[in-house]
Amino acid sequence: MYQNYAELELTDIRRSGELLSKLDNKLDLRKFEVVEPSLNSIFINVVGQIAPAPEPPSTMSAGLLPSKPPMDSRVKRSLISLVMAAGVTIVLAINAMISEEHNWGIAGIMLVATLFSAYQFFREREKAETARRLKKQEGRR
Repeated sequence: MYQNYAELELTDIRRSGELLSKLDNKLDLRKFEVVEPSLNSIFINVVGQIAPAPEPPSTMSAGLLPSKPPMDSRVKRSLISLVMAAGVTIVLAINAMISEEHNWGIAGIMLVATLFSAYQFFREREKAETARRLKKQEGRR
């Protein structure tokens, strides 16, 4: 489950039509597609299920807005990529420091990849923030 969509893993792809007919009667679907697993799904399958964050107390019934909106899934994915790239870069840098040859080539390449991941993260975060502000402004009209 994500903020604006859900991913389901089917054991038999031939039954996707049956699933669509059952969901269409219960939900307002805007899009239904069969796609390859996302990087997030593959990561969870390899590493294991990450414990979900505890649910914040419901403040909507009291008429209050939550203090912080949930993180956009694209921002979350780019943050995970950034953290993983940074971790690999650190490991490679430590390896280069302790090895006798001091080969910094791969660590340097990963540093560039980490910087690119950081750029993508900040770009996605800014896009999500802009979209959130526009949606908030449209709601006021």
